[in-house]
Amino acid sequence: MGMITVRDIDDSVLKALTDRASAAGRSLEEEVRETLAQSVRRSHEDFWDRADRLRGERRFRQRCDFRRDAGRAVAADRRAMKLGQRPRSERS
Repeated sequence: MGMITVRDIDDSVLKALTDRASAAGRSLEEEVRETLAQSVRRSHEDFWDRADRLRGERRFRQRCDFRRDAGRAVAADRRAMKLGQRPRSERS
């Protein structure tokens, strides 16, 4: 386990932590440890929530781009067939 030392904590912050620890029936050290752990968990969860949201937006953009690109590909194949050429989708 790691160990840290924090200096120059504002008196109001120290009092708030002490009061919160006392209300929870914990030592100040336990309260600070729990507060830090919750802070990191929240950041971790926020990261994954944001990643999921961005992933969903990306999928939506890709679907839209795919539809547009597919439409262009179909139009190009039709033009090629009108000109008596082999459609691009059938070329290897």
